[in-house]
Amino acid sequence: MRIFRNAALASLAVLVCVLLLTASIPNVPTGTWQTWNAMADARSGASAALLQDGRVLIAGGSNANGPTASADLFGKDGVFSAAAAMNSARSNYTATLLGDGRVLVTGGDTGSGITNSAEVYDPAAGSWTFLGATMLDARAGHSASLLPDGRVLLAGGHNSGGALSSLEIFDPLNDDFTSAGTLNAPRMNHSAAVLIDGRVLIIGGTADGTNPLATVDIYDPVTRAVGVGPNLSMPRMSATATTTLDGKVAVIGGSNGSQELASAEVFDPATGQMALSSSSLTTPRSGHRSFLLPNNNSILIVGGTSSGSDLNSDHRRDERGASRHGRKRSGPGWTIPGRGRHKSREHGTVRIRDGKVRRGRLSSGFDCNHHWQRLEARRDGDDHACGITAGRHPRTLQRRRRR
Repeated sequence: MRIFRNAALASLAVLVCVLLLTASIPNVPTGTWQTWNAMADARSGASAALLQDGRVLIAGGSNANGPTASADLFGKDGVFSAAAAMNSARSNYTATLLGDGRVLVTGGDTGSGITNSAEVYDPAAGSWTFLGATMLDARAGHSASLLPDGRVLLAGGHNSGGALSSLEIFDPLNDDFTSAGTLNAPRMNHSAAVLIDGRVLIIGGTADGTNPLATVDIYDPVTRAVGVGPNLSMPRMSATATTTLDGKVAVIGGSNGSQELASAEVFDPATGQMALSSSSLTTPRSGHRSFLLPNNNSILIVGGTSSGSDLNSDHRRDERGASRHGRKRSGPGWTIPGRGRHKSREHGTVRIRDGKVRRGRLSSGFDCNHHWQRLEARRDGDDHACGITAGRHPRTLQRRRRR
């Protein structure tokens, strides 16, 4: 079974758009990639979380010996340092920044099986602590979505019994897990995106590791109900889902089970419909990462695989309907900003509030056993200087009106 690791970082793409913090990383020339310092430990299939003080925590994943518990911290000065190791080695897990500043790590593959354990990292103490409560189901390859009230929704994934349909919610006030119902169908390697109204879109994936799904579920944390969303135009797994500033969700790439996809679809919560985009990626890809660049409401798509080969290219989808030079387009479109210096699939990526994107190249992919310790950085400044926002999140506007 071929497992792609993209759930945790897809949720981070939504979260970091509203974090009010900056990082003093040295500037990278606009529109380019630059090789950064090496991590303290080589790893693949890791997850990354942006801490409230601007540092980035990169933990777990696998190295040449299998799943690892080691962790790195990427400082605001652009230097990596070893962090305290997790209590359990794990890969293909999720990492979520909580409202109180801690990082929640759930599930994953420990090397001896799929676990139901969870632990939290406390940046102030610099230490990990096992939660007294365990997840209701052992799971890996699941999604973790931070809800507006600070709780975390865990959806699907798989364990020794196959793909899961179960949902559970972590409450940081009690540090416990409770059942949140079930999906309409088991799924793993799916995408998830939090809508502006707090509902969670759970998209595609696969139930058997081979045949992708076209179905979409919508979870409402207020009513605790799972509704049926509009089907995708085509089945896809290992795609990405990114919520843009206007509240729509872009579902990009993925695999149809036999080949990677270049197509994209857009969910519009105003109409409740999913529509195939008129524009496509230049290079089909799956297992990639997509991140919103709020300085210009573009989506940066990084890495992945295509036809069995690792990619070092990236794409930028412009959601504004205008080119980077100000000429009007008929609609959103794709550009190729530049190439990463190294091909990568299983990398950890996190975007920082200053508009830069940090991409840790964590593995060379399927065709060799080397693991890498390089990091590349890219700056989001093609259309606006860092710190200038082209559009604001509607919820931010609502908060400002009440002041």
